[in-house]
Amino acid sequence: MRAGAVRARRAMAARACAAHACVSVLCPRGGGAVFTEFLRQAAFDRKVTHIYINVYRLASQSRVINSLIDAVDNGKNVTVVVELRARFDEEANIEWSKRMKDAGIKVVFGNPNIKIHSKLCVVSREERGVKQHYAHFGTGNFNEKTAKIYTDYALFTKNQELAQEALQVFDFIINPYRNVKFQ
Repeated sequence: MRAGAVRARRAMAARACAAHACVSVLCPRGGGAVFTEFLRQAAFDRKVTHIYINVYRLASQSRVINSLIDAVDNGKNVTVVVELRARFDEEANIEWSKRMKDAGIKVVFGNPNIKIHSKLCVVSREERGVKQHYAHFGTGNFNEKTAKIYTDYALFTKNQELAQEALQVFDFIINPYRNVKFQ
C-alpha cells in the first residue's frame, strides 16, 4: 500500500470516534500508528481542552510525547500519569517525566503501592457548548517501537459512560485519598 494511502487510512480510523459511539481496532504489528495519529490530531484540534494519558513504556523517539508537548504548546491542558516502576524503563521514564514537566505538562507518578499498567487516554473536547470525552482503552504500551512487534487491541469510544469511568481511573490515581466508586 502506498504511504499516502496508509496515512489516509490511519487518519480515517483516528477520526472514526467522531462519527460513532465505539470503534474497536485490531492493531497488528505496526498498528500503533492509529493511536499516535489520534493523539496528534487532538494536539492540533482547537476544540480539544484536555488530554489525560498514562504511560508505562515509551519509544526513545516518542511521537506520543511530541504530540503531548504540541498539545501544551497549543494551549491544551495535558495530564500524564507515569509509571516509574516499568521494569527496565525506570530511568527512561524519569527522563521523560523531566522533559514533560519542562514543557508544561502536569506529570503524576501515582501511588507507590499500586503499579499502573493500564493503557488509557481520554481527550476532552468542547462541542456545541458541551464537553465530550473520547476515550482509548488498549492492550499495548504507547510505544511505537514495540508496536512494530506486538499485536494489540484498542477500543476508541465517545460513549460518555465509558469515558467517565476512564476519567475516574485518572482521578483515583491523581487523588488516591478520595473515595471513587466505579460502575
